[in-house]
Amino acid sequence: MVVARVGERVRWSTVSTIGAFVALGALPIGLSAMDQSYWLQFSTRLLLLAVLAMSADLVWGYAGIFTLGHALLFGVGAYTTGMLASRWGWVELQGLIPPAILLSGLFAFAIAIFLFAGSNRVGGIYVSLATLALAYAAERLANGWPTLGAANGIPGLPIPLLFGYQIDLGIRFYYAAFAVFTVAFAVVVSVTRSQFGLSLLAIRDDEERAEFLGYSRQRIQIAALVLSGLLAGMAGGMYGLHEGFVSPGFVGVGLSTQVLLWLVLGGRGRVWGALLGVVLLELLGRVMQDRYPRLWPVLVGAALLACITFLPDGIVSLPVRRLRERFRGRGRMQFSGEPA
Repeated sequence: MVVARVGERVRWSTVSTIGAFVALGALPIGLSAMDQSYWLQFSTRLLLLAVLAMSADLVWGYAGIFTLGHALLFGVGAYTTGMLASRWGWVELQGLIPPAILLSGLFAFAIAIFLFAGSNRVGGIYVSLATLALAYAAERLANGWPTLGAANGIPGLPIPLLFGYQIDLGIRFYYAAFAVFTVAFAVVVSVTRSQFGLSLLAIRDDEERAEFLGYSRQRIQIAALVLSGLLAGMAGGMYGLHEGFVSPGFVGVGLSTQVLLWLVLGGRGRVWGALLGVVLLELLGRVMQDRYPRLWPVLVGAALLACITFLPDGIVSLPVRRLRERFRGRGRMQFSGEPA
């Protein structure tokens, strides 16, 4: 019975994942056929923000590290590509993204060493306040540093090339973002289903018991934050090139808070919850902002409060649970000889 349930869960997960990727792959074709260039660029933006959300979910949803400054790692990647493209004239995507990933990973490593290295256990509140202060300081620094463009940021970034082919802001850039999303999704799924992923959950649920069983809390938390920084830097580098500019808001507290709202709405500790939270909250905000320009923050806040109250596991848990129960019930009826 247990083996059958596990096999059913694996089949359901595989089918739903394949269906979701097929839908994402076909989306730009349909939008282009309907001449919806705005929504095509909007969808590209959502994919890159979903990578940022997945990177934050890796440290909060799986490792239990509640950070209030995750946008700092995203902004480091964006400013790296912005500086290379505007100051040094780099336009090849394969030359812009690796430095963004590397530098964000180095920043994440420095932050992780500062927070977790040492024999003393760091409390969750300390981590939250420290990352909040780092994001605030980074935003203030970017606002006043002329080398980074100060408050104006770095505007006018060129459209990148990929092996000599220009990536316009239509289908080509969407599929480039889709490739980044696929890589990030594969990395997160592989990590969370590995032995390292189990150690992340052990540290998240009970640090003392995990250490008693032989897990190194410091090493696991440092590795999780560094891996998260690499993914966030990749998303930030691509996002800055897509938007054509980089601003201090990319590293600030506002975006960091927004990332947490995406995870709360979609579902923390669930890979697809990151994308679902980004899509629902950004679409809801876009529609409400156009129709109810004064009330839309209140309406969005009410929706988030309702989600936290009635769906603590996020919206992604609602349809999956119902469909699974219906699927199981139909299977039991057919097995017992009753009509389906």
